[in-house]
Amino acid sequence: MSEHKKCPYCGGLPELEALKSLTTEDSWLVSCEDCGSSSATYSSKKRAWQAWDTRAEEPKTFQPKFDIGETIWVIVSDAILKRKVQSIFITDEDVRIDHYKSSRCYKTPQEALDAWLSEYDEDFKEVGE
Repeated sequence: MSEHKKCPYCGGLPELEALKSLTTEDSWLVSCEDCGSSSATYSSKKRAWQAWDTRAEEPKTFQPKFDIGETIWVIVSDAILKRKVQSIFITDEDVRIDHYKSSRCYKTPQEALDAWLSEYDEDFKEVGE
């Protein structure tokens, strides 16, 4: 078992990698065996491990709630669009479905409509008064 921290993204085990160079000294980085995320490069093994193990904060883990090819409904401004998921991009802040925030994407048209109506509920009340 490794005495070093697991990957902050997927929980995989870390491994030390040497980056060989013909013109400069070798450099080192630590990467995840599973997902490939890695540290920056350092001039020593010790410094590479220190950087991996002393990172400031564990990133938040966002999981996509949709799959590639799945049909979704997206709230865009004052419309609800039907789309097939083409890409999923996970950042430290959010999950993007294609280029839309995942919080604006729904599995059924009814879910999208309900969310849209609740978002604009106050506007409708003002018009009706």
